[in-house]
Amino acid sequence: SDSAQQIAQERGLGNSSQRKVYLPIIRAYRVGPELIDWTDGKNLRELGIYRQTGCYIERIRRNGILAHPDGDAILQEGDEIALVGFPDSHARLDPS
Repeated sequence: SDSAQQIAQERGLGNSSQRKVYLPIIRAYRVGPELIDWTDGKNLRELGIYRQTGCYIERIRRNGILAHPDGDAILQEGDEIALVGFPDSHARLDPS
């Protein structure tokens, strides 16, 4: 047990209170007119949201129907999108 703890210390795996877990989170956003202006009719592939933000669109809810979007999907005003990304990626999206 002591040797296992020593090896863990040497490898930077100290006690669990010192470790920080950095996991992606999912957050919902409603697509408003300002986002529609920004997308300018481009599909998700052309927008490159992941390249720009580090988040990806997991799902789109449109007219009450939940769908997994592909690269050809085009966002529409009123869509609800579920974005997955690390907290700092979401922070880049949210000016508040």
